[in-house]
Amino acid sequence: MNTNNYPLNIGALFKNERRQSNNSPLLTGTIDLDRALVTHLYRQLESGKRARISLGGWKNKSKTGKSYFTIKATPQYKPRNSGLPIFHDEDNGLDL
Repeated sequence: MNTNNYPLNIGALFKNERRQSNNSPLLTGTIDLDRALVTHLYRQLESGKRARISLGGWKNKSKTGKSYFTIKATPQYKPRNSGLPIFHDEDNGLDL
């Protein structure tokens, strides 16, 4: 049961303000998973497969002005060709 006001399978990654070395993560955060997704992962493991989920991320800004990424977990995503053009946002703030 979700005991707070946040949707399940959604989390957030923030800049790691306590980063102490190059081996420390740049971003840290949490994600709350619902029973259906955990069951999906369990069934993958029980069938001898790796427990794998897909993650999506969106850049956001908190009410205090702090940048962060919202992340969403779903069962493994298998893209299909929809025929729609791919969206390219040149000013997304990511340097990947």
